[in-house]
Amino acid sequence: MPDFKDLKSLEAYLKKQVSESLQTDVASDSRLLMSEHVQKDVYEAYKPRDYIRTFETMADVKTTPIDDNTIELSDSRRGENGENIPYILEYGKGYTWGSNLDERIGPRPFVAKTYEDLAKGKAELFMKNALKKRGFKTMD
Repeated sequence: MPDFKDLKSLEAYLKKQVSESLQTDVASDSRLLMSEHVQKDVYEAYKPRDYIRTFETMADVKTTPIDDNTIELSDSRRGENGENIPYILEYGKGYTWGSNLDERIGPRPFVAKTYEDLAKGKAELFMKNALKKRGFKTMD
């Protein structure tokens, strides 16, 4: 760790480390968490009869920096006709495919469950792990 001549330079260094950790390791861990929820809450909840799934989960899960302390986690999938797939899956509204259009699979709230996990401590754990990788000691 570098030496600091004053508190302001220490604070700037810490802020930079937290921001970089958020945009790299925390973002990556959060994307993986959402992908796990897609697998568990979406795929395992329903077996399609009319098609084979070929979706690459991680490719569509994005993180976007909002500011130095905030990232946005989102799923950008669109259907062949531009349908908002995450919305359809999350709320169970707007299904237009399948052999029986009246068949409704129902909501599979993978976004809400990802948010819930992050809010209940996963985000903090991801940040602690990221800072430990950078050489910081954190309280457990």
